[in-house]
Amino acid sequence: MRDFIYLSRTRVERIAATLPPKVVARLRDVSFGLGVVSAGVTIDRDSASERVGNSALVAAISEVERAIRKDYEVLPYDDPGVTRGVWIEGIGVEMAYGVPDGSAKVRNAAVFTSSSQERAVMLGGSAAGLLDRSPDLPDPTHLMSNPQAIRELLRMLDGPLPDDSGSLYSYAISNLHASMASAGGLSRVSFLALAVDTPQGRHGENVIIALPLYVELAPLLRR
Repeated sequence: MRDFIYLSRTRVERIAATLPPKVVARLRDVSFGLGVVSAGVTIDRDSASERVGNSALVAAISEVERAIRKDYEVLPYDDPGVTRGVWIEGIGVEMAYGVPDGSAKVRNAAVFTSSSQERAVMLGGSAAGLLDRSPDLPDPTHLMSNPQAIRELLRMLDGPLPDDSGSLYSYAISNLHASMASAGGLSRVSFLALAVDTPQGRHGENVIIALPLYVELAPLLRR
């Protein structure tokens, strides 16, 4: 059984809307929280139905992931060919994660980070997607559903950065990673995400900023 800690409701709905009608019908059969609105798919957002909504997301994620892997090439996140617009996956990656302190926009953002001399990675999305977080905030999807919002988040966390200073994002991600790892430690996770920016770091390291479809705890290695 998969142990999800983050699911993007927005991206699941968008991709589910492109699935064949028979697949959508099958998803509705296995979950009461999935419905059809016009030509799209919606998942129950009522906080009183949070358990139903999360069950619908989990039920839909396998079909959505299958559709992505069928229609797009999915590269390992550390593949040198990763560029913006490419789906990436990580398996058993040690990452820090949480909801940074700060302004209302920052508090509405969930981030997962990994930082080394070779690579700085940040997955960013709505805090509403954290399955272990109580829904005590208004739906922040509009704040963290596009690349510009993530760039703005990094500017708010690490001070103003000129638009042409993408290489400085590695420094912001490194600082954020150190802070979250110190506070909450590291978790071994797997993820599927859409790369939205891949600037070169100041010291030649690769920087990847991506929107996660899901993040799950990686199973423990058996001896």
